[in-house]
Amino acid sequence: MSLNLFRAAALALAGLFVAGAGSAATILDTTSPNSEPFAYSTNPEGIRFFNVGYYGPVGQSFTLDSDYEDLSVGAYFSTFGTSYDMTVSLVYGEGVDGDVIATAETSMTGTSRYDATYTTLDFSEAGTLAAGTYTVVFEGTGTLGGGEVVATGPNSYVGTDTPGTAAYDENGLFNFGSNPARDFGIHVSGTPVAPVPLPASALLLGGALAGLGLMRRRRA
Repeated sequence: MSLNLFRAAALALAGLFVAGAGSAATILDTTSPNSEPFAYSTNPEGIRFFNVGYYGPVGQSFTLDSDYEDLSVGAYFSTFGTSYDMTVSLVYGEGVDGDVIATAETSMTGTSRYDATYTTLDFSEAGTLAAGTYTVVFEGTGTLGGGEVVATGPNSYVGTDTPGTAAYDENGLFNFGSNPARDFGIHVSGTPVAPVPLPASALLLGGALAGLGLMRRRRA
């Protein structure tokens, strides 16, 4: 009889530990706040764009400090021609060669290098992602916007090097060279998932059931 009571107590307590999801939160934002216009001649602190077709797959890492779900990734896309067509992947670990978790596609025609589109890609199909490091990888044709760039003097610019993230290509850390940007511009958001704490009434219920089981055991 005491064993059954203990099982009942365990099931009652387990049922009260349910996953609770909060509201969507920004995990990482390396996008440039100074986006338009996209011509450097009129906006010298504007977005620097990188030719993904030339550099091959490139990526920007981010770290989750707890479990998240409903992940989404936003970025600025443009072209040096008249269109772009990219595959964006979410992979495990740092770098572009990790195992793929989920992918999304984005494309546009009839655009130019003086236009850009901010696109948000849905990665909710990845489900719940555990705490750890991941990389958003871009490959295909077209250009990807870089991070924030600010002027430090006449014809002198410096990019924001965001802590806790890094840019990659197939050779490892991406070499930005003379380009002042220091990150690829991505906005990663998701919904944190955490167990709901037991209410006081549940703790009392568990204690009462456990005590009842001990009493029956002594009588036996």
